[in-house]
Amino acid sequence: MKVATLTVVILTALVLWSSFTPLSAQPMRDPILVIEGAPGTYSYGKVTRALEGMRYKGKVAVVNSEEDLNRLWAERDNYRILWIGYHAFRDNEWLRNWFTGHQYELEAWVREGGTVLATIKDVEDEPLAYLFGLSKYQLPPEVDEIPLTPGTPFATDVPDLKLSSQDGFCVWVFSEPLPEWVEYVVATKDGAPAIVAGKYGKGCLILGTAEWVDTTAAYMPGTDDWDPFWRNVFNWIYATAERPTPPPEFYTKAEVDALIEEAIETAVARAIAEVPPPTTAMALGAGGLVLGLIAIALAVMALRRK
Repeated sequence: MKVATLTVVILTALVLWSSFTPLSAQPMRDPILVIEGAPGTYSYGKVTRALEGMRYKGKVAVVNSEEDLNRLWAERDNYRILWIGYHAFRDNEWLRNWFTGHQYELEAWVREGGTVLATIKDVEDEPLAYLFGLSKYQLPPEVDEIPLTPGTPFATDVPDLKLSSQDGFCVWVFSEPLPEWVEYVVATKDGAPAIVAGKYGKGCLILGTAEWVDTTAAYMPGTDDWDPFWRNVFNWIYATAERPTPPPEFYTKAEVDALIEEAIETAVARAIAEVPPPTTAMALGAGGLVLGLIAIALAVMALRRK
């Protein structure tokens, strides 16, 4: 076997090996549709910066206009998550008008496996709350922190089991009884529901009266409590929602090249750092070579289809 061919086979085997990573390493690749709103509005540019800060690896499509939304919504089955920016409904009349005409499409998209992340605080957010059976009431005074229940998916690795802010970020809470789809509740210290999460059909909902999708100030990624909380959010969506990731034919050649390059770098780094010398031959042995050849054949077939 030529050296070049052997090199390709070995690298491909390493790519396959690196794909068997823990759950926490996979969710940050889910294709996500972000509604930020028009330039000059509150959430413009903030969600994408937050995702960059999280080192989000998946495809991110951003909505800054009605034209963006109409175009990307027509491709909604290519996305697993819809993140609605904080104050997006309040600041963008076109979004409110769009929701009026498409709310049942949105509900059906979630029921078939999509996930919605949103804050429901402004009066303009209430149609979204109503669509999923929620209502809210005001909670005086403002709440600066909310505890997380130990053992729930969102509490893992969060210091002191609480989310905090330098400014009050919870002035409303959800009314009870909560709808049947709600499985997890992040409540204030007084037990009032501030963020609710659950499976809705095949999809998921994480909705909060707390300003949890406001990725500024103390609740931006990069803080000790919010960083692990956001990881937990994406872990839970990945484990719970049933929408399959789009197959390879939906990716562009540039996206495929980037994924392969990253996978090879990761695999090589793991091989150097984790594999003891006695097991190297086994890891790159006959089984790995066969898997590598199969992967190469499938890749060639995929390219030919394009």
